[in-house]
Amino acid sequence: MHLSEQFTMTPFHRRLVGLCLPVASVAILDGALTLWGQPSEYWAGNYSRVNEASPTFHHWLSYHPLAFIVGFAVWLAILSAMILLMPRTLTLIPTLGAAFGHANGASTWLHLWLIRKNLQHNNGRRCRELAKGYWTYV
Repeated sequence: MHLSEQFTMTPFHRRLVGLCLPVASVAILDGALTLWGQPSEYWAGNYSRVNEASPTFHHWLSYHPLAFIVGFAVWLAILSAMILLMPRTLTLIPTLGAAFGHANGASTWLHLWLIRKNLQHNNGRRCRELAKGYWTYV
């Protein structure tokens, strides 16, 4: 028996592995980076200090981080159900929309993180250079 004959996938499993898992992975990365990117005031309990561009996710975050997590899980469940249950052609619309939307959200957080890290690195380097220059002239 050939290996491919042993591991044939049903259309349901093909959609689950080929469409749901990649979209869910990107979405979970975006959600995790969204929580990670909240300012320290937010984590101190001031939930009005939300940093999120999506109005829906912003609304959930303004209540509480757990509200965001529950709302995000519901969103993923609805998205997965749409991908698994809709006709094949119609499935591509929410799949691509969610994949591109969450990939854009995750890349925005990563870009902001890199900018902050670069600014901190450059500011530290500038301070060292200024201090070095100061001590050469004293």
